[in-house]
Amino acid sequence: MVGIRVWLAAVAMVLGLAAGAPAFAQQAEREPRPLDEHPQGYLQGDEITYLAYLAAPPAEGSAQDQLDIGAVKTLQAGVTEDRWKQAQADALYLFPQFEAAFGAPIDRQHAPHLVHLLNEALRDVSWPTNAGKGYFARARPYQRLQLARVCAETAGPQLPPDPTDHSSYPSGHAAAGWTTALVLAQVAPDNAQAILARADDYALSRIICGDHFPTDVQASRMLAAAVVAREATVPAFQRDLACAIGEHAGETSAACGPAATRPPRRRSAR
Repeated sequence: MVGIRVWLAAVAMVLGLAAGAPAFAQQAEREPRPLDEHPQGYLQGDEITYLAYLAAPPAEGSAQDQLDIGAVKTLQAGVTEDRWKQAQADALYLFPQFEAAFGAPIDRQHAPHLVHLLNEALRDVSWPTNAGKGYFARARPYQRLQLARVCAETAGPQLPPDPTDHSSYPSGHAAAGWTTALVLAQVAPDNAQAILARADDYALSRIICGDHFPTDVQASRMLAAAVVAREATVPAFQRDLACAIGEHAGETSAACGPAATRPPRRRSAR
């Protein structure tokens, strides 16, 4: 398949970075998805189990946990105003934040096949990500630390007296960002380096925001790489990827048809 060597190199890069690198809330598309979109990805939902890829997050008070806390405090203290604004934008949007690195618009008007492909992939990564959040139940930085500011907070953030929504590990935003990047790198292999660098920076925004620790976004890299690697074995993904590659190259194929009119695939009961 076109770009497979680039794809394999990208996965290796993601897994190699894991040693020390620092339903999603953000709006994926520039405009909200149509309400009739079917909640179906390329996988059945049980192929990638989070426990097979993720260790437990650092225990509170452990040496790694203290490193996580130190990283959040350091990044918040040293962030410039421009980088803070970028972190806020990254918290709100997904596809538009990758357009510069991709080198083309990522929207339904210009790239309907690509948007379809990305949305399907995001549905797949949401399964293990959300399951991991519920299982590990790690408190977020802003729930444990008195931070100066947190993305999406209009007033000075206050520590919740008894936080119950513990969903820091893994990061949903970072998982979405890395999934998007790993797909885009296959569609535009010449821009793969810039796309993957943008994904790394996108994940860093989650730490700057005070929403996640470094180990949260590290875990998300692992899940995204596992999900997209598994999707690459699915014929429907291969077909849609080929359509997105042709679309990006300005080529048309009668086999692809209009992206928005293809019937949804049925999820088997499991």
